[in-house]
Amino acid sequence: MRFNEGGKHLLNRGMVGHIGGMLFSLHAQAQHIWVRLKTQRDVLALEVQDDGVGFNVGAVNANYEKRGSLGMVNMRERAEILEGAVKIDSEEGKGTRITVLVPLTEAAALRVRS
Repeated sequence: MRFNEGGKHLLNRGMVGHIGGMLFSLHAQAQHIWVRLKTQRDVLALEVQDDGVGFNVGAVNANYEKRGSLGMVNMRERAEILEGAVKIDSEEGKGTRITVLVPLTEAAALRVRS
């Protein structure tokens, strides 16, 4: 599976910028941010982590429609366009880690989405 120009733009500018914006927002109160881009066999993994205040992922997901914000929805939609997935790990007081998995092969696409 190869990225077309739209896929490259979506991953490079859209996803990284979006995640960075979420983590660097005033709400995160992060002092540091770490960005890792690596391949794991046939999957590209983009991981962005901060040392901010974190949040309760379940509570945010449960009330997302009432918040008036589409940040997490947009991030998941962008990953889906690339046949990938987004995993958000956060805990109040312990920062946030967002991992975007983008398959590089058809076989990887099946694994990532399951």
